[in-house]
Amino acid sequence: MNRKMLIALIVVGGLIFVCVVCGLIGLFAAGEDGEPELVGEAPQQAEVVQSTNTPESNVISETPTPSPTNTPRPTFTPEPTLPPQ
Repeated sequence: MNRKMLIALIVVGGLIFVCVVCGLIGLFAAGEDGEPELVGEAPQQAEVVQSTNTPESNVISETPTPSPTNTPRPTFTPEPTLPPQ
């Protein structure tokens, strides 16, 4: 067996090994219903909110509360450069 065939065999064997190991990890990490389970995080419970149908509860506040996702980014204004004289 020449050198190129040996290198190709090692590479293909290594890829197959990695695929098998990752498949087994995914199989054992699946929850009871077959869905993958986030390892290391506690399951989050849904918060039940009772809705009252009063006119005060339907009022939307005028100013939205700022969140990190919708805060405006500072605009970059480059300093003006003088043309060479």
